[in-house]
Amino acid sequence: RDAVDAQDLRAAVERLIDVDDREIGLRVGVDDLRLAEEGVVRAGDHLAAEIDDRRVVDADEAGQKATARAIEILRKAGIVVRVLTIPDGKDPDEFLRRHGDKAHEAFNNIINGSGNDLDYRLSKLRSGFDMASPQGRLGYLNEAVKLLASIDNPMERDIYVSRLADETEVAKASITEQLNRIARSRSTSRRRDEFKRIQKNISARDDRINTQHAANLRAATAEENLIAALVNNPDKLPFIEQRIKPDEFVTEFNKGLYIYFHKRIKAGKDPMTAASADFTSAELSKVYYIINSNAHIGADDSAIAEYISIIREESSKPSESDLRNADAGDLAAYLKQLKDKKK
Repeated sequence: RDAVDAQDLRAAVERLIDVDDREIGLRVGVDDLRLAEEGVVRAGDHLAAEIDDRRVVDADEAGQKATARAIEILRKAGIVVRVLTIPDGKDPDEFLRRHGDKAHEAFNNIINGSGNDLDYRLSKLRSGFDMASPQGRLGYLNEAVKLLASIDNPMERDIYVSRLADETEVAKASITEQLNRIARSRSTSRRRDEFKRIQKNISARDDRINTQHAANLRAATAEENLIAALVNNPDKLPFIEQRIKPDEFVTEFNKGLYIYFHKRIKAGKDPMTAASADFTSAELSKVYYIINSNAHIGADDSAIAEYISIIREESSKPSESDLRNADAGDLAAYLKQLKDKKK
């Protein structure tokens, strides 16, 4: 894609003109041409540095959808966006062809009359309501406030709240109160979603670090309880190591954690001081989750003995593969073992 340069204006368009039609391009002072994929500017750092503060798109439905996508991208890149609306739903190239020799002047008039992206989006919202009726104004107001609540710049928000108050004849204080309510609700929702995402990533259901967690839930939970008790109470190591060996752990990740912390404590080192260097960021997040989420659990001898008992019990169970390959004698022995435990 080449650069668009027309009177110090750099504009991205969905389809300004056919690449081979240089004549029309020259009429509007365009030396080169940038075609944005699907009308959307991919505004990475390299592209953000190349674009001025304006944007051109088609006026048809596809162009309007492209505009909506591009506004968010360009805003995030720190670019001030102005939206050019081509009259009569024309493509830019149609518009230029229709005006012939006066295309440059006609296109310039559209550029000079363009508004920013908020003006454009509010105008699109307004066109969907009957502003002559109280219900229409209320509907427009509700949607407009939702839009303004997404604007980060408080001064920009305040300017448009004032405009909205004048336009709808509703007190600015009422609009501001509703806007703040929506902003608080969205903030709470974002925090809740982020918490759920973190919980999901480290829970048994979607544990990408300890991939054996979900299949060995009881054992993995007891292992995590034991690891947390050890890290939070290093003096418990002699009691623990007398009662369980690393190979009795069911899940490999937790077995590795136990060995790691066992070695550090045995050497007289703090269990966590080197963790950031010894684990990946994802593993470290999992470690902190295990330790912090289990910090409140029992860590006396009886609680620790219970965790160890569960781990050893789960470790002694035959795997699915063992059961499939077991003969009648092995199965009978296993069933007897289960029966004896219930007594």
